[in-house]
Amino acid sequence: MRQKRVNEDHISQLKGFTHFYKSIPNGACLTNCAAVHIHGNENERTQVKSKVNNHIADNYDKYYINEIELPFIETIGTGEEARQINITTGEDLKKFLRDPNSGSLLVFSNQQEIKALCNIFNTNIHIFIY
Repeated sequence: MRQKRVNEDHISQLKGFTHFYKSIPNGACLTNCAAVHIHGNENERTQVKSKVNNHIADNYDKYYINEIELPFIETIGTGEEARQINITTGEDLKKFLRDPNSGSLLVFSNQQEIKALCNIFNTNIHIFIY
């Protein structure tokens, strides 16, 4: 685990948080960090991302239909491997999220994924940007 101390100038703003984790920069950094927090191992990131994607797809019509703006335009991966997707219907979004070969495991994270992580794992997520 690659933990580092937070800049001393920021500690007063962090309400007791004193470490951060720098994850693999593959487009799914939020899920990578969540895997470390939940399982203690970033190698579980695919399992966590798949669980989150399936949760969103399974509950799309009930909880996420008004949270996810269509068309869903997002980046998959990083660097030269990065590509954009443009999904225009809820059914296509659900298919995309359920298919691990679609690139859904490396799609950039957004607010609905944070909500899903909190709901699935009964946890709070604090994001600090400096």
